[in-house]
Amino acid sequence: MTTYFVRIESDDDPLYMLEPLIFGRVEPWETIEAQSDDPADLAQERRLYAQGLPWCRCYSIRVPDGEGGHVARDVRFAITADEFEHYRAQGWRCSDGEAEDFLARATRAGHGK
Repeated sequence: MTTYFVRIESDDDPLYMLEPLIFGRVEPWETIEAQSDDPADLAQERRLYAQGLPWCRCYSIRVPDGEGGHVARDVRFAITADEFEHYRAQGWRCSDGEAEDFLARATRAGHGK
């Protein structure tokens, strides 16, 4: 199952979001495994996944085609596939009100605690 997220930081209270807003998709382990033929690389990726640092594809208005990287669990706030597709269709644009809604949802969910 694919996990979608919006990046919400929580260095200190209150929660905050980077600008531009970053949306992401956690790459399923099966995809990583299928793309690598190096046992050492797979072992390293397995350790990173176990530590909550999976390989993700992240998108924003600055990087609409996405870029890969490891993203920590504590900055990933889960969103639905429908929400992800909605923002993809908008070129990753998000109004201030929508961003505030993400922050409110994350706060209610105890994100970053």
